[in-house]
Amino acid sequence: MESKLSVLYADMIRTSAYINEDIQAAIGLQQRFQDNMIFAYLEKASGVSYLNNQNVSDLKDVFSEKTKSDYNKRVKESLKSTPLPNEDLERTLSSVIDLLPMSDSVFLTSKDVGMLTKQWCNLLVSCILSISDREIDTHKQYPLLFRSGISNGDYKILPTNGLLNQELFEHSNITGEGVVKSVRLAEYKRKGAYFFTDNETFKTFDKDLQSKCVKYNEQVYEILWPAFFFSDSNIEDCRTLRMEFENFVHKMFNPVIDLYKDFVDKRETSIAEQYKNILLMYGKSFLTYCSYLTEKRKGANISECGQKIFCEWLKEKTNLLRLVFEKYPL
Repeated sequence: MESKLSVLYADMIRTSAYINEDIQAAIGLQQRFQDNMIFAYLEKASGVSYLNNQNVSDLKDVFSEKTKSDYNKRVKESLKSTPLPNEDLERTLSSVIDLLPMSDSVFLTSKDVGMLTKQWCNLLVSCILSISDREIDTHKQYPLLFRSGISNGDYKILPTNGLLNQELFEHSNITGEGVVKSVRLAEYKRKGAYFFTDNETFKTFDKDLQSKCVKYNEQVYEILWPAFFFSDSNIEDCRTLRMEFENFVHKMFNPVIDLYKDFVDKRETSIAEQYKNILLMYGKSFLTYCSYLTEKRKGANISECGQKIFCEWLKEKTNLLRLVFEKYPL
């Protein structure tokens, strides 16, 4: 099958009240994220270990003129070596051809739309995991998240001129059908870290990836990236499903619940809505994943167990959280 070009567009969402008060901090956080995405790709490393590694060198040091040639040669040789197991591969950014940061957004391109989608989902999960054991005290404790869209479609990287300190300089821009489609998909919903794809691109996904998507309308599918937290090998029955869900609650649900409550208390309704939508996505992701496992393992009652586990957990939560799921049923 001939490989198709694809474009992923991601736009940073506002997850902190500090973002307008301290623009430099937000820009620094965004730049660090982009640098570490490149590091994760070049080193074939997990996004989790790189996102908050304070010992990582600045990207410009790695790509200094002195080391650039040798470093790139070593990386290319590494990429040609024995492939990583698929599960490990999905936690890298090896499928990326181009990565173009633009303000608070980023474009990524690939010839493997399915692999890029899986790798981006794992990276979004790692953004939540990076704050799972932290206290909410400064803007540094808030996750960096994006609303994203991905689509098959041609694109062109074009050199263009700009002004920097009143001097001309050359930089790159991206244009084409894939760009237009991915941007439109990312902008389908304004509040929340949603990830959308179109119907035609969805059809090219493998069954595993399709199982982590839900139909949004006749033309668009929502990709449930939180479902990439789960591992099939960890779940054998209802008992192990409950253990996996408890781990999901601790590492994924609890940090976002705390942030949601925090912004509701502060009456920062716009930011609270971001987290409310992420919580709803979590619930939908868990139940969708359970349905996928039920279908995959014929005869297993994973879906029924998942519904029971989720309802039992919700009954124990505060009225505030219960109201979220009652008002917006999954």
